[in-house]
Amino acid sequence: MRNLVEAFAQFPRLPKMLRPQAVLDTLLAGCESGLFVMRLTRPDRSVRTFWRERPDDVAVKDPSLGVVLPEAATLTELAPSLLQSGALPGLWPQEGKQGNLRVGDLYAYFAGGRTVAVSRGTYEETLVIPAAPQEVADAAVRAAVKEGKVWLIVAGGAASVYEQDVPQGLLTENAALQAPPDRLSPTSILPDALPAAWLEPAGGSTDRVTSALAILDAASARAHLTLPWAIVSRTIDGALRTRLLELADGSGPWPCELAAAKDVRLKEREDVPGDIAGAREWPKVAEADLEPGELHELADQTPALLKVAGREKLKYRVRIELSETDTETREEVSSVLLGVSPRLRLKESSS
Repeated sequence: MRNLVEAFAQFPRLPKMLRPQAVLDTLLAGCESGLFVMRLTRPDRSVRTFWRERPDDVAVKDPSLGVVLPEAATLTELAPSLLQSGALPGLWPQEGKQGNLRVGDLYAYFAGGRTVAVSRGTYEETLVIPAAPQEVADAAVRAAVKEGKVWLIVAGGAASVYEQDVPQGLLTENAALQAPPDRLSPTSILPDALPAAWLEPAGGSTDRVTSALAILDAASARAHLTLPWAIVSRTIDGALRTRLLELADGSGPWPCELAAAKDVRLKEREDVPGDIAGAREWPKVAEADLEPGELHELADQTPALLKVAGREKLKYRVRIELSETDTETREEVSSVLLGVSPRLRLKESSS
């Protein structure tokens, strides 16, 4: 890549660049946007590639780092974040919670020779997708599932994997990726909300009891697919920490792995303490129409909110409405929003 940067200073036929750094920045931006693949050759002749991500500083300073057009490149690794819905154009057939991506379609996307149209506001640009071997795609899927970026659904929902290692044999062409599952409220697993999980009192006791495994099974039946243990165990833990539930006599230890979930016995507390008497009314929601200045102030106060409540306790839902306007303005607004997040896509209002 250094040769390419220096060429602008050496050859009169090329435009004159006052700053070589400007050429380098342009190439790095092209790599991040997917126009180029950057390839680094190590001393042992092994290769590392970068696509839709910025090479690290060590790689940028390496003289062996080169630039390759996507149609001539084969990726050696794929960033797990690229498998998220909306990250790559044309990868997911339907974006959002309802969409899913067959692993076989992921393989086809990176088979080589694929081109997709990318909206740039007032025009469309053709993006060439580089080739990636199946083992590279598999490694990206495994990492994305482990990091909680996607949810792996197997056998039509009979099994699923999220925030854990993918067991051998589950990653097949017919498996599907979905957006991460919604978190469950601790109150959603209480007897009134999930009666199928709870046994009626017996032997003179007034306590209704259940097991962690029974909660997983009943919550999965309600969702019509097997929920990941990571989500259900986090919900049970929340119910225990907020003292909505407690361990019953004879219970196995908590927390536990899925294999021991059948031994964890739970019961609902009869005396919900006053400081959490309103726990069944959570979550609390703040809604308002904000002016641009107020929105900026909210962004400035976000670190303070995270410090007080913690990242796990806060969820942001953003709704941006654009009143009727001309097509050019709509496309420009859409382009700006997509630059913030691929999930901020203008669409017809449902209300």
